[in-house]
Parts: sequence; C-alpha cells; structure tokens
Amino acid sequence: RSLLKTSSISLWNVPEIEDGMCGQGEDVIIPDADVMEVSGEGASLSPQLLEEKESELKLRAQMSAEKFMSGTAAKERIREWLKPQIAKAVSGSEEAAVALARIPELMKSMRSRQSEVSSHPNGPESKSLQEIEQAIQERLEKDRADKTGLFDHASLMNGAEIIYGGKRGTSKSLIDYLPLVNRLLQKAKLRFYGFGPEAALMPTYPPNALGQCWSFQTTPLKEQIKQRELFQNDKEVPDDFKRGNFGTLTIRLPTPVHVNSVAIEHVPMRFTDQADSAIRSFRLVGFEDPSASSKSWNLGSFEYNISKNGLQEFNVPTEVFGKEIPPLHSISLAVDSNWGHEYSCLYRFRVHGDKD
Repeated sequence: RSLLKTSSISLWNVPEIEDGMCGQGEDVIIPDADVMEVSGEGASLSPQLLEEKESELKLRAQMSAEKFMSGTAAKERIREWLKPQIAKAVSGSEEAAVALARIPELMKSMRSRQSEVSSHPNGPESKSLQEIEQAIQERLEKDRADKTGLFDHASLMNGAEIIYGGKRGTSKSLIDYLPLVNRLLQKAKLRFYGFGPEAALMPTYPPNALGQCWSFQTTPLKEQIKQRELFQNDKEVPDDFKRGNFGTLTIRLPTPVHVNSVAIEHVPMRFTDQADSAIRSFRLVGFEDPSASSKSWNLGSFEYNISKNGLQEFNVPTEVFGKEIPPLHSISLAVDSNWGHEYSCLYRFRVHGDKD
C-alpha cells in the first residue's frame, strides 16, 4: 500500500490510491543490484543510497505540489471546499447569508463601474477627481499667498528684489554696525544679532518663531552726514524722498502693481517680552520705475499697534491730491520710530494689489 493516503486531505478531495496503483503513469526507479548489500537477514539498500533516494523523492514531491497548487484545478477545488465551509460558518445568521448571496452581484457591479470609468474619461468620477485637484490647487495658491488669501508682490519667492545703495536704497542691518569681532561670532554661529532685510520678505517658519526678522537700528549720526553728502552730489534722483529716521526698506516688485494695501507683521505680545522692538510710525513711498529713482508717490503715513494682532493690514489710497496713483514698480517702507527698543525687528512686510 502507499505510504500516504491523499484522500485523508479533505481540501484536495483526491481518491484513495489502491494497492498496485502506485507508479501508474510514472516511471518507477528500482535500484541496481550492485548497490544491494547482503546480510544475514537478507538483501537491503545501503544507507547512502537510501539518503539519495529520499532526497530525490522529496524534490519530486515538492515540484509536483508546486505544479498542482499553481493550476486552475487546484483553485477550483479550493473554491468548492470553501463554499460549504462558509455556509456552515454563517448558518443561523440571516444577515450573513444575505450578505454572502450579494457578493457575486457586488463584484459584477464593481467590474462594470470600473469599465465605465476606463471608457469615459470625462465621466462623473473623472469630474470628481478634477474638482478635488482644483480644490487642492486653490489651497496651495492660498498657502503661497502666505495665509492671507492675497498675493504678496513683495515676497522674494514671487520674484521681488531688495534695492541697495543710492538715495532710496535699503538701510544697513544691525549686524553691519557691530564691531568685527561680533560679526565674526555671528558668522561662526556663536552669537546672533538678527538677519538681513531678506528675512522681512519671506515666510516665518515655524509661525511666531522668535528672531526670524530683519534687525536694524537708527542710522548713526556720522553715517547720516556721510549719506547726506553723497545724496547732494546725486542730481539724477529727485530730492523728494525723506528716508526713514529709523530705517528704510526699498523693494523692486516683480511687475508694476496698483497697490491696494500693505501688511506689517511682528510676533504678538503674548509670545515675546520684546514686543517694543516692533516698528511704530512708518511711511510708504512708491515709484513707477524698477530702480526707485523716478518721481516719488506718497502713499501715506501709518502706525503699527503692538496691542493688536501680530499681522496688521493698512489700506493705501488710490489718489493723491485728486490724481490717480499709477502702477508702481518699486516701493519704500520708511520707518520713523519703534516702540522703545534699542533696535527694531521687522518680521514681515507684504504688498497687496492688482497687476497692471
């Protein structure tokens, strides 16, 4: 008889192999006589040959099993075995039986739905995906507008640039007036004295993080005299612009803009004990050319209030003495005072408006 009755495995449902059936349709390997050993008890196979034959039989059994399990017949037999098992498991539960009966119908419906989506790229599902994509893009646009919902024309990320030098150029930073030793210490990251003006034209991350600002101080008297002498010799730029008493930030906008408002941002009082470093009184001056060297347009004087929100917006007039303000290609923030600190910190300056 066979060593293994395969009919004992109910999953396969293979009939019992009767005596004499072993080897039908399969070559039977019989060891040669010269490998037989003779003992007092009779002929027997040598241990080495037995091990070799055992390994060979295992390999053939494994290959046959792999071939069997990968075939369609095996899958069908598994399905046939599973059906009564599932029916037995859900017996007595009417809801489970109903759900089980609906499975083929649901599978058919899903295949049909998938086929419709594939054959109709402009169908309802496609439109839903388009709506989702549009919503994501709108959200990204708002984030790029830096959480105000308005495009910031003064952002370096949007193409703005800082103008240095000349009568209307940006003031020096706090670090520029410190001794060489202090500047070297900051460069080696052993001391920190704030950032340059670029920090005021970029998002603060994480929000309300302290120190991510443009730090600047009142221009020393010696520096003011030197600048005045240089400006007097510059006849190409009109003398109709008064620089800020505390500092000036001049920006070249990416394109000419009808400026509607500006926004000033500082860390709220509840997050810092140096709220008095925020700017207080300031003026806005616009220029039609990209180098801030043409006739100036006075856009008004304003005051930032540290007792209010950290982000404050200021509306800009559209006319000056009855004359409409043209699109401006550059703009200056002239800071005349702060709230009492020895230096000022400007965390963010934004310009909102409509392109020409």
